[in-house]
Amino acid sequence: LPPFVPSPPAKPPLPPLSDCGFKVVSGGSSNGFYSVTGAAETKLSVALRRGFNLAVLEPQSLSVVEYRSWDTYNGKRGVWLNGVSQAPCTDSCGCASAMAAYISADLVSNYSGHVAMIAIHDEGSGCSETAYDALRPVLGSSYTKLKWMHRYALLSLIGSGAALAEAMGTAGYAEATAEWMHATCQSPPSPPP
Repeated sequence: LPPFVPSPPAKPPLPPLSDCGFKVVSGGSSNGFYSVTGAAETKLSVALRRGFNLAVLEPQSLSVVEYRSWDTYNGKRGVWLNGVSQAPCTDSCGCASAMAAYISADLVSNYSGHVAMIAIHDEGSGCSETAYDALRPVLGSSYTKLKWMHRYALLSLIGSGAALAEAMGTAGYAEATAEWMHATCQSPPSPPP
């Protein structure tokens, strides 16, 4: 039998469906983080690296506040912050532990109410239990382990403890897309008189 994992908190009722929101694609040629306004999808300027990737968005402007990556495949590519290498990891468990420490201690205190976007790029299954143990209480992930070459996408409101949307690829290399189309659309600025 698989280990017992308590269910994440119940999701709050959804706001009305809208033309605006967020989308995460893990795997495939569309791999990345997107803001969506009507029919326009804007790929955010975030360089995805092997392993778990996190982008933090300001919910009103949809701008990226920070992005990080952790090489949970074998640790050789280390930890990155806003496209700059921060530290090497001894192995995948070292990177997964660094990710868990950041998510558990700093993410909520620094960015409560912001949107978190998580995507696996390339491969990230090494020590994934440690990573998911951190994602579950803070961002509402329902998964416990990532299989080799499986893709994962998560959208969450930081501090809510509940995922807005999440998806896992059903087989190695299968794309996973999480989409949440319930954001308030911002009115375009008024033209000058």
